[in-house]
Amino acid sequence: MDDTLIQRVQNGDAEAFRDLVEKYQDFAYTMAIGIVRNAPVAEEVVQDAFLNAYKGINSFKFQSKFSTWFYKIVYHQALKSVRKKRLETVPAESINWEYMSEGSVADGLLALNAKDQQTYINRALTRLSPQQGTVLRLFYLDECPLKEINEITGIGLSTIKSLLHRGRKQFYNELQALLKDEAKSIM
Repeated sequence: MDDTLIQRVQNGDAEAFRDLVEKYQDFAYTMAIGIVRNAPVAEEVVQDAFLNAYKGINSFKFQSKFSTWFYKIVYHQALKSVRKKRLETVPAESINWEYMSEGSVADGLLALNAKDQQTYINRALTRLSPQQGTVLRLFYLDECPLKEINEITGIGLSTIKSLLHRGRKQFYNELQALLKDEAKSIM
């Protein structure tokens, strides 16, 4: 489906690009916020990445997936933004994840719905280094194979494996700490 949309965009159909934006904007934002750790800047990064993708769509040669090509643009745009602005990062708790509690306490246990789970996952990932968070997001949330992560980030395969190994452990610890803090605040 992406190939058809890309061909339409390459042939001058700007409306087809809107479908690509809708499909990839959420993960692009998640990836950007994990690197820049500043919501307004992450939004700017995603907008710039889409603009760069649109301008460069004719250079897309269908040798990789569109998502790989586009996420590489997002990744490098986010890194460029961090270097350029020397951003002040904000605590993960202060980032608006569009969190709305719809869950309830059932049998004395906090019932987490899918949106709640996503909020905690994003918060825990934001507590990791930008490199670890990006690699974990790509591997687990976008289900990219290691070679594709290498293509997007330029990080070596052995380093990616190491980041995944250490990142999983740190992610687990961060998630445990977040849930423990949340449980304390409820009690």
